[in-house]
Amino acid sequence: MILLMFVAFFNTADAKKSKGSEQNTDTTETSKAANQAQAENVPDDKVSQAFAKQLLETTGRGFSPNAGGLTYTQITFSADNTFKADGLVEVMDEEMDCIEIGTWTMDPASSETTANVDWTITSTDCPSRQAPIHLRMQLILTGTPAGIY
Repeated sequence: MILLMFVAFFNTADAKKSKGSEQNTDTTETSKAANQAQAENVPDDKVSQAFAKQLLETTGRGFSPNAGGLTYTQITFSADNTFKADGLVEVMDEEMDCIEIGTWTMDPASSETTANVDWTITSTDCPSRQAPIHLRMQLILTGTPAGIY
C-alpha cells in the first residue's frame, strides 16, 4: 500500500512538472509573437517601420524620463502603442519602486535608430507624479544593454 502511494505521488509530481513546462513554452512563444508584431499607428515609411520594429524588440534599462530622482529600471514598448515602465525613485536616503504605464506614438523616424516619440503616462504610482503626464522625447536606440537613450 505504501509503495502504491509512493508511485502515485511521483506520477502526480511528474504530471505537474510536465504541465508547467508546457505553460512556460506557451508563454515564451506568446511573448516572442508579441515582440514580432507590427506596431500600430506608425508612419508608413520604411525607416519609421524599421525604428518601430527595433523599439518593440528593445528593453530600456536605466533610462530617466527627466523626472527628479526617477529612473526606469526597465521599460518596454508594445505593438498596441502602450508601454510599461518599472521605476525606481530615489529621494534622500530612500528608494521606492513604482510603475508607470501609458501610450506612445511617433513622428516619422529620422533614422532606423532615432525618432521623436510622444508618451502619455496614463497611470503612475511613482511618488510626486500624477497622471496624465505628456512627454515628448527623441529616443535613440543604442543597441547596448541600456537599450535606449
